[in-house]
Amino acid sequence: MKTPRSRAQAIAAKCRECVHDPLAKGTWREQAAACVSGNCALHPFRPMPRNVKTEEDLAALRSRLEP
Repeated sequence: MKTPRSRAQAIAAKCRECVHDPLAKGTWREQAAACVSGNCALHPFRPMPRNVKTEEDLAALRSRLEP
């Protein structure tokens, strides 16, 4: 993995490292958006897919990714 050149890239890299499961449903960005970790300082800054704009969108994404 390349060295992140910005704060946003560094946060995205950490989220991808933490939550991405290539065998699970969704892209790494969708998986990161669906993260419910309350202990992570980066949680409020996690990357979101472009189509997630509201809490309802996020809830729909989480339900779609459930096993």
